[in-house]
Amino acid sequence: MKCVTAFGRRQSLGWWKLGACKYLNMFRMIFLKNKLSLVLMAALFWCVSMTRVNAQDLSIATQISPTISGPQVAGTVISYVTTVSLSVASVSSFAGTLTLNFEGMTLSSAVNVNGAGVVTNTSNTASSYMCEVSSLHSGDVVVFTYTGTVTSTSPSAIIRTKIDPIGFTDSDPNNNISDVQTFIKPILVQPSDVTVCSGNPVNKSLVADNLYTSYAWSSTVSNSSTVSVQGPLGSGIIQDIVTNTGIGSETVSYMVTPELTATVILANGTSNGAATTLGDPKTFVVTLPAPLHVTSVAVTGNGVIYSDQSAVFTPSSNAVSPTYTWYTSVDKISTISAGVVNGVLTESNLSLGTHTYYVAVTGVNGCEGPIFPVSVKVLSMPVHVQKTLTPNGDGIEDTWDIKGLEQYPKCNIRVFDRWGEVVYSSVGYNTPWTGTFHNNTLAPATYYYIIDLEDGSAPIGGDIDIIK
Repeated sequence: MKCVTAFGRRQSLGWWKLGACKYLNMFRMIFLKNKLSLVLMAALFWCVSMTRVNAQDLSIATQISPTISGPQVAGTVISYVTTVSLSVASVSSFAGTLTLNFEGMTLSSAVNVNGAGVVTNTSNTASSYMCEVSSLHSGDVVVFTYTGTVTSTSPSAIIRTKIDPIGFTDSDPNNNISDVQTFIKPILVQPSDVTVCSGNPVNKSLVADNLYTSYAWSSTVSNSSTVSVQGPLGSGIIQDIVTNTGIGSETVSYMVTPELTATVILANGTSNGAATTLGDPKTFVVTLPAPLHVTSVAVTGNGVIYSDQSAVFTPSSNAVSPTYTWYTSVDKISTISAGVVNGVLTESNLSLGTHTYYVAVTGVNGCEGPIFPVSVKVLSMPVHVQKTLTPNGDGIEDTWDIKGLEQYPKCNIRVFDRWGEVVYSSVGYNTPWTGTFHNNTLAPATYYYIIDLEDGSAPIGGDIDIIK
């Protein structure tokens, strides 16, 4: 269908413009000679011909080029050039808000903007930069130049570029985001060399600039035949048990490499697996001094004494200016201090049997050597029976003295006359016999005794003479 407009031309119109054409012809017929009619007809024609913009597709391609490549450390200042190119469908001119957000970095300089479009209403903080851009066309490029300082205490830092349209609805907002990730390099403080006593843990704490750091490490011993390393027992603390069984000083060299694992962030902001960044390895040395040993312990009676004797233990070692410590057991739980003078131990009133003690030597470097066990065997005193008894009150042999019998409190003693009659008997010998029978002094003669110690040994027999 065709319609004649106010300008006298025929136009082919769609069905949706038929109503408009009808009204235009009415205005032409009624107000053709009126100047106002020309203005009204022009305005109505513009309204009918205008194209409306609803949902459109906006996307950005962001390229961030740092002047330093590879993993970064906290405190590094990096110059960045962020290039943003626009792709806008069905829009001849575009306006929007563009932001740069910094995670794990701070903006350390003003942002310089070059390229197409008009940039207004700029504002920035340490963690973001925002501006409004207008008069941009599809394919236009805006370049942002700035510096950022790495501050991350997490495994990576991210710069996010995002642009929001003004004046229309974007059909795919995810296209408006672009992330660029910088991985953080862990820094390990140089561990100091240490001296560790043989058989003890290294207990060396490692200090890194990142809370999430883990460690990969290895050790090398100076002499594999005498040095052993038991571990590892920790990550941030090297707790290896190191042992030197040789005769000289040895070393263990450790090389420790810090590791930092970060989730990989793709350009569209989604995560994709993980990446591990290695820091510079550090080396430190553990020195194991020459082991100290107790070489011998001299014991009274070469380790065999009677119950009435004291045992004296005198140690010797290969240490210079040694200090000796005595223990009651091999596990070094309880020490012995009573009876120790200048490292020499004296033990008295020992019970029958074998007694074992443990001694270790400590040198001037504070390292204590291994335990040295030493034993003493305590025997019963020999039983000595007095052969004569003179109960005359002169203080000499007035009682029957049997030395060593106090060791046998359950002993059984019997004395017989020559006819076999028991004239004295006792269990134990707390009160010495005075040569009496029923409170009467026995006549001078030879009497016979049997002493059973009740310890499983054979009875002791003999004779005793009572003399006046």
